[in-house]
Amino acid sequence: MNIYEEYESSVLSEEKKKSKKTMQILAIAIVALFIMSMFMIYYIAYVRNKQLKVFVDDARIKITSDMIIFDEENQEVYVSLNDIADKIGYAMNNGEYKNPYSEDITKCYLNNKYETASYIVDSNEIYKAIIPGTKQSEVDYEYFTIDKPVFSKDNKLYTTLEGLEKGCNLSCSYEVSKNTVKIYTLDYLTQSISTKLAGTENLIKQDDLNTYKNKKAILYDRVVVESADGKFGVNSLKNETVIGQKYKSITFMEELQEFMVETEDGLFGIITNQGETKIQPQYASIKQIDKDKGFYLVSKDTNLGAGKERYGIVNKNDRVVVYTEYEKIGIDKSAFPADGIDNPYVLYGKCIPVKKSNKWGLLDINGNVILPIEYDNLGCKTNSSQSSQASSLLLVPEYEAVVVEKDKQYGLYNSSGRELIPVPANVTDMYGILTAGSKQYYLTYLGNTMDIINYLSNTLGIKPINESSDNEQ
Repeated sequence: MNIYEEYESSVLSEEKKKSKKTMQILAIAIVALFIMSMFMIYYIAYVRNKQLKVFVDDARIKITSDMIIFDEENQEVYVSLNDIADKIGYAMNNGEYKNPYSEDITKCYLNNKYETASYIVDSNEIYKAIIPGTKQSEVDYEYFTIDKPVFSKDNKLYTTLEGLEKGCNLSCSYEVSKNTVKIYTLDYLTQSISTKLAGTENLIKQDDLNTYKNKKAILYDRVVVESADGKFGVNSLKNETVIGQKYKSITFMEELQEFMVETEDGLFGIITNQGETKIQPQYASIKQIDKDKGFYLVSKDTNLGAGKERYGIVNKNDRVVVYTEYEKIGIDKSAFPADGIDNPYVLYGKCIPVKKSNKWGLLDINGNVILPIEYDNLGCKTNSSQSSQASSLLLVPEYEAVVVEKDKQYGLYNSSGRELIPVPANVTDMYGILTAGSKQYYLTYLGNTMDIINYLSNTLGIKPINESSDNEQ
């Protein structure tokens, strides 16, 4: 081989080495780029996964930075009621529904077409009420306990997902691995169920108050169904029969998760969520009046015509507490709006107002007479005060007392029937006046105005119940 050939061979060998090295570098670069690309993909996915996402009815919604708050210590998710309300079909208002013209920012209530739910800061209790066609003073409230109290931050009220569920009839969940909150509304859930369970489609399409009540059963694994011949029953969400399809109507009562059923004869009873008969369907009407005591107001037809039913009370074991012999049980709380009466059927949780032969009296919670049924009225609806703040009066809470009227004179008896101010005793009216957030109570005796609390405490020596254990109840 000559010098030229040796030189050419050497050059070619060197070029091959360079080419091989270049290929190696390129391969390394490609691998590095691939690794970096995969890292970026995973990093972006990680960042996106860490970013909180909120879905309502499977549609992602825009959220503000303080809409959701995490309690890391207790692994709890809190939602701002102010921010979520309009996204789930509710309007939010400051204050309590019971006092709708208050602008107290430590309280709020959320309304939809049929119902309201009220939340109070530092409280584990919320209350709900069906509202269409009902006067404010005649609303019946249902109470629910939630897992954690409501709290306030930066003038916003927050509750847990469980608190949001119970108040606004939702299904809520938080998926930790995906950092995702999912919320499903009642309408969305019922539409989903209607495609799975026979007999529900027509019910769900209806838009009335009773349908709304019955939709809420879905949140408790139950659904009201209708047979081809128009009879109603209840199934589980697995389509298993819980209550047979044989009733003229069925209404779900959420507070106790029970069903009020109506027979073809127009008689009402109560069946539990498990399909067990709690109260036999033998009454012209039935209504829960005290959850804690398990009391139901019932009536029977006397065959004397409309409005002539007689009322009584049965308990959750279908045992009679008060026989169905009274013209009325409970007072009309709309006549005493300033008294803040929650339960007009069991005053102070101890005594039951009853009316018979057009006279009023009081029974205890066992049905025994504690105040004879001989009074013309309970409460004083008119007064002689010139103050625009004066209001009708039924209750004096400091003494657990009830105002009574007989022969146009007034007296005062406590929740055990103890006489505090006898009647007749020339007392011509009693009333309350709200001043600077405090309520004072007055009576008119022989034309003179007297403070009821001062008279009882200082003149008669009867101390308010929170000041003396000697005050008999």
